[in-house]
Formats: sequence, C-alpha cells, structure tokens
Amino acid sequence: MNTHAIMVAASTAERIGFRDCTVIGTSGCDEVGSPALLAYGGLPGDASSSVASTLPGYGSATANVALSGNVGAPVLGSYVDSQPGKRNNTSSYALQSYTYTGAVPELRTFGGVLTYSQSITGSYPSGPGAGIFARIEVFQISANGIDVGDTAESNWFSLFGVSTLPGYTLLGLDSYVDSASTSAGLGNLSVTVDLQPGSTYWINVSLSAIATNGGWVNSSSTLVTEWNDATGLVPGGVAVVPENETSLLLLSGLLILSGIHGLRLRKRRLPIGLC
Repeated sequence: MNTHAIMVAASTAERIGFRDCTVIGTSGCDEVGSPALLAYGGLPGDASSSVASTLPGYGSATANVALSGNVGAPVLGSYVDSQPGKRNNTSSYALQSYTYTGAVPELRTFGGVLTYSQSITGSYPSGPGAGIFARIEVFQISANGIDVGDTAESNWFSLFGVSTLPGYTLLGLDSYVDSASTSAGLGNLSVTVDLQPGSTYWINVSLSAIATNGGWVNSSSTLVTEWNDATGLVPGGVAVVPENETSLLLLSGLLILSGIHGLRLRKRRLPIGLC
C-alpha cells in the first residue's frame, strides 16, 4: 500500500468481510474462499468510526468503535449475520495511549465487559470459525507514536500488527473466546499493569464476530472497557499532519508572513494620496 506516514497516539478501525463456504464437508462450512467483499472503517486518528454493509446472498455486518469510555477508554460493538453456505465477519480495533503522571509507581487494572448473544449452528474448524472473540493488549514501544499510513485500510492493518513495532514490549494480555457454544454470554477481560511515573502505555482492544452458515452474532450491546482507577492517566492525542507535509506547511506559513511583511513595506512607501 502506498501511503504517507501519519503518526497517532490513538485511533479506531474496523473491517468487515463476506466469504463463501467452499467446502461443505462435515460441519457445513469446512473451508472458506477469498473475500467476496472487504470494507474498512476508521481513518487514522479517528476517535470514533464505523463500517456497515449488506451483500445480497451473503448477509450483513456492522462494526463500530469509539474512544468514549472513562478517560478515552474504548467501547466496541458488532453485529453480523450470514446466509446458508456463507461466512461473514467483523474485526475491530481501538488503540489508545496513556501517560502516567502520578508521583509513585502503582498497580492499575485495565478491563472490559462484553455482552453478546448468538445463534448456534454447529461446530466449525478454526479456518471458517464462528462466535465472538475479544482481546485486551497492554504494551510499550520505543517510539512516541505509531505510523498508521493515511487510509482506513492501512490504519486497520497497523492496529492489527502492533506487535511488530520497534521496541514492542508486551506488558499484559487477556482474551475471551466463545466459539458459538452459548446463545447468550457475558465475558470479562482484565490486565494489571505496574505504572511508572512519566511512562507511556498503549492499550489495544479488539473485538471480532463470525457468523457462519446461516448463523448470527450480536455484540452490539458492546465491549465496554475502563481503568479501575484513572487518576493521573492522560490519554494521548493525535498528530494528523503527515511527516512529508510538515515542511510544506512550514514553508507556506513563512511565505504568508513574508507576503504580509512585504505588503506593509510597500504601503509605507506609497504616497499618502494613494493609501
């Protein structure tokens, strides 16, 4: 992907996909083919975003993310359904950085509660999959921001692949998986972190839903996350100016100032009757 660098300290992203079950086999959907449709939501630095589509003969999918919880904590929701012989899914990410300004080290917990319901249509291999998947990842990196390109697609792939970032250090990980085994569920996730004064911490929260062979998954009741104590935690902002455009903006500003200065000089030299 040819993209410009946009450095962010927070971002949201979604992807929805529609596929055929290419091998019916034992489960009714043993294997899936290439995407009939992929759609992305969330531009670099978006504090909230969504994507939704309905593909005739396949079904529908909706995903939304917002950094609207306690001190910018992510809130994610999804809904997806499928026609017989089809496999559709949503995959959402929410990235938020925090700098700890407390005077002393403290143990804090970042957690989430997921409420969902789904139809149970069978047990499927890991490839097609089915059900609901949620994850919280807390990490540190060596850089002050994350390059997410400048498109919704590059933004999603960047949040998907944070573990490949330079200096990536995983501090804690928790996940919740229900492979379509219950019709209604409540999931809990949490990661405890030893916060150090002046340090920056990154939270990456993901939510995926897979509806297979006529099934549906509803997590629009949302995955809601928050800190158990947000005191002294400052959420990171977003620098939305691409690096290769910064110099152009600076040059434009200098030219404008130079023009204004030149105009003032010319006005001083004009005869009084022409001013």
